[in-house]
Amino acid sequence: NRSLYKNEIQYGNFLGLVSHEYFHLWNVKRIRPIELGPFDYDNENYTTMLWISEGFTSYYDDYICQRAGLISSDRFLDLMVSNINSIENMPGNKVQPVSEASFDAWIKYYRTNENTHNTNTNYYSKGAILAMLLDLEIISASKGTKSLDDLMRVLYQKYYKKLGRGFSEAEFQKELENIVGKKMDGFFRQYVHSAEAIDYPYYFEKAGFKLNNLKLGKKDVGLGIGTSTKDGKTVITSVLRNGPAWKYGLNVNDELEAIDGYKIASDLNQFLSAKQAGDTLKIMVNRDGFLREISLILEPYSSSSFRLEALPNPTDEQMAVMRKWLGN
Repeated sequence: NRSLYKNEIQYGNFLGLVSHEYFHLWNVKRIRPIELGPFDYDNENYTTMLWISEGFTSYYDDYICQRAGLISSDRFLDLMVSNINSIENMPGNKVQPVSEASFDAWIKYYRTNENTHNTNTNYYSKGAILAMLLDLEIISASKGTKSLDDLMRVLYQKYYKKLGRGFSEAEFQKELENIVGKKMDGFFRQYVHSAEAIDYPYYFEKAGFKLNNLKLGKKDVGLGIGTSTKDGKTVITSVLRNGPAWKYGLNVNDELEAIDGYKIASDLNQFLSAKQAGDTLKIMVNRDGFLREISLILEPYSSSSFRLEALPNPTDEQMAVMRKWLGN
């Protein structure tokens, strides 16, 4: 599509896609989990490490563009924060570990349904975040002498060039620990094999940044649903875990007929903007041809909108990490 080249951001995204697929020549084609090569073509091949194969590639695709001067450092950071916003606003990220998301790729990631957002995390975005955090950890621990690049080189030279095979997770962790210079059991336990909240300040402060949630302390009001409108009909396409619709029994494929006697078409958000937490709504839905009235109490809910900001007075150590990471 030639129109992509007229918009700087869209063109940058296109370059990121090209970079992503090109980087797979190394990460996956040569640097890969042991389950992904040599292949057993007679049986299914499952791995818990797609967060490395696809996630690290998703980190490097934009990072390479930044290092090549094709996108700015600010744009690169915006893309990293976009990954964080995507993951942190996904209820399933608090449910499914990224290792499990990797293992279940063929039955869940490629077969999404209306509840995917509530039960699954994304090993592309989550893996890219973890790659970034490990990069900062390595740069800081080595005082700028090493980075995630060095881990990738070790995996390439040792497991592809020398051993001619992929690596196990234990081997990956061992090589990482050799470069970082400390045990990384906690990282894998918290962020890979469970769905614990990520300690972003610990990592970003190493490079002189602070991750601010612009919606901290702010509460939105809504039904907690996704909808689509066609031919004047508004139909529920998803129900957010623990939102009002979830708690009071609205379902996917319910057609919203009216709220408090007011006919709903494409103006649902406009209608709800006049409401506040604690208001009771009487919602009429068409469910499989039967009209049902559901009483629902609106509740406040929190969402996240993060922004990365430079600390006003970074230390020399923080500046050194920032320069190694971003090259400026």
